Order: sequence, then structure tokens, then C-alpha cells
Amino acid sequence: VPVPSPEAEALVFTSANAVAAAASQDWALPPLPVYAVGARTAAAARAAGHDTVIDGGGEAASLLDVLTAAPERTFCHLRGHHVARDLAAPLAAAGKRLMALTVYDAVAVPLYPRPMGALAEGRARTIGLWSPRAAALFAEILAAHPDWPRHPLTAVTISARAAAALTGLRLHDVRVAEV
Repeated sequence: VPVPSPEAEALVFTSANAVAAAASQDWALPPLPVYAVGARTAAAARAAGHDTVIDGGGEAASLLDVLTAAPERTFCHLRGHHVARDLAAPLAAAGKRLMALTVYDAVAVPLYPRPMGALAEGRARTIGLWSPRAAALFAEILAAHPDWPRHPLTAVTISARAAAALTGLRLHDVRVAEV
């Protein structure tokens, strides 16, 4: 993994996974301010030793507002390979620069036999989907199995954007977790 650019005036984290992945690197980073997407990511950044941590409000849209209003002009976004929302283009429109540095990859794997069986047999009642990508992958699974779910199934998602990936599916309810 490359090192964050010395041009960066601040770091941006949109997941606690990215904080953990960055913390596992042997980087000697200057004490830059950190902008975190929400409280959990901010807590992870503080636990990783970052002193100045700004909570972005829990969603990418609110984080963009915070970044746009920030005094820094050049950000380094330490992130996963897959992201739910582009931050660079809106920041560029606001006269700011965001450099992306991929520090981990969340690899999609097939659904394990036990949850597949629970869905097939109607034993699953709730499923948690923690990214828009996970919700889209689950939508693909349901499309491949038109007889599922056999009982009312509620999906709990991390965001409205993740919930939108489930629109029109055969679900009893879709709820967005409170952050």
C-alpha cells in the first residue's frame, strides 16, 4: 500500500475498516486532522491515535458538507476498494482536492450454507446489510431465488442509499439503522 501524499492537509475515513487498515501500516504520518464519516469511524480514529477528529454526521452527504466547509483544501481519503459515493467530484466543484488511497478491499463471497438454508427454509426473519454494495449483492441473491423469502423478512440497512438497493424486492420491511 502506498503512503499518503505529503501534500495532504487532512485525512478522510469513510469506514472504521479503513481506519484499522491504515493503522496496520508502518507509516510515520504527521499529526493531520481526521474527518470521519460518523461516530463509529471517529471513535476508531481516536482509538488509533488520531488527536484531532471531526465527526462528519453519519452519512456521506453530511461528511461532504463538513469537508466543503473545512479550512483544508487537500484531503487524502483512506478507503476501501469499493466506495458507496464519490467524494472527489463534489469537493473539486468546491475548489478542494481529494486524493484516494485504497487501504483494504471487502471481497464479496458467496452466501454461506447456513444462511442460505435459513433463507430457503424460511427460518431467517431479519438480515443486516451494512453497505449499498452488500444490499445490491443481496438483491442479486433474491433475484436468483424467486421463491425466497418464504416468511416475512426484514432488512436492516446502514443507510438510505443501501435501502434503495432493495426497492421492489419481496421483503416484509426495510429499515434504516439509526447512527
